[in-house]
Amino acid sequence: MKKKIGIGIGIVIVIAILITVAINKNAGPEVVQVTKLKKERMNEKIVLSGTLNVKNRQNIYRKMELGEIKDILVEEGQDIKVGDPLIEYESPVTDSEIEQAKLQVKTVKIQLDNLYKKKKEAQKEVNSGESEMERTAAKATVEDYKQQIQLAEIEKEQSDKQLALARDKKSDLVIKSKIAGKVIQIAEDLEQSQSQEPVIVIVDPKNMVIESSVSEYQVMDVKVDQSAVIKSDAIADKSWRAVVTKVGELPLQNPMEQAQGGGGQVKYPLTLRLEDEVILKIGSKLIVEVVTDTEEGLTLPRSAVKKAGDKHIVYVVQSGKAVQKEVKMGKQDNQNVMITSGIDKEEKVIQNPSTTLTNGAEVKVQ
Repeated sequence: MKKKIGIGIGIVIVIAILITVAINKNAGPEVVQVTKLKKERMNEKIVLSGTLNVKNRQNIYRKMELGEIKDILVEEGQDIKVGDPLIEYESPVTDSEIEQAKLQVKTVKIQLDNLYKKKKEAQKEVNSGESEMERTAAKATVEDYKQQIQLAEIEKEQSDKQLALARDKKSDLVIKSKIAGKVIQIAEDLEQSQSQEPVIVIVDPKNMVIESSVSEYQVMDVKVDQSAVIKSDAIADKSWRAVVTKVGELPLQNPMEQAQGGGGQVKYPLTLRLEDEVILKIGSKLIVEVVTDTEEGLTLPRSAVKKAGDKHIVYVVQSGKAVQKEVKMGKQDNQNVMITSGIDKEEKVIQNPSTTLTNGAEVKVQ
């Protein structure tokens, strides 16, 4: 009985093998797509986190010593230039000082005009006096007017300075922009606005920067002028170019770690300049990929290289068959891998070999 069962199982196995062979013969060679080694640049990157910020920013705070705010001269979202007026303070004392200084200047001018007229009349008497005594008296009068004119000129100069000072004081009541940019914030309640909170915030949206940090283990690989790719989780499939502009010489200080005597990871500040315009808000969190090294070499798609034990292999097409070859790899990224040895530049490499593909199997290039 057992012998019959064994014979039956053997027959089933033979039939299965014959069916498999028949199916394979009917299926024909596996259809594959091929590629060749391509000369490309491969980048080594350090991936960091960063925050979007602005290089130029002006916070205008309330100056309590100037009195009450009379008017806000700009609107939120308004583009402004350097020197544009932003805030005007109200001060009746300053207006009074200007009017008083103007009156003083006018009074001194009238005095000077009168003195010049009197001096001119006295000079006529010097030239037309009938007696020596009259001419001598007229000369003394002319000299007296000259002295009075000198004193009046000094008084006029002082009055002009007082008027200029009063006007400067008045101009100090108008706060002007020190940068070109856009008004992004105006305090809603000026009465409740405190001196430590800005009344107006201006930023230059054309000069955006990214503030990041790099560990002590990576900082030596990061250099000024290295390129970077910026990404955001908020906007998928979008990236921007940036350049490293500053690598801090001193580590960032964590107040909590300082109080506990240190011991945490040491990080150095890193600043990058954005080369492209972004639509993200200030303070947005970003992914920063700094390119620390670039090498040119021959590459294949990652899908073409398979792991076989402790080796890396590819399949090349030779005379209609898949031939397995061991390769050595160099740098790699998400899409490609650099091949340093194992195959020639002109060999046709199967792009994405199936898991059932074997060495020597017949293939057909699509």
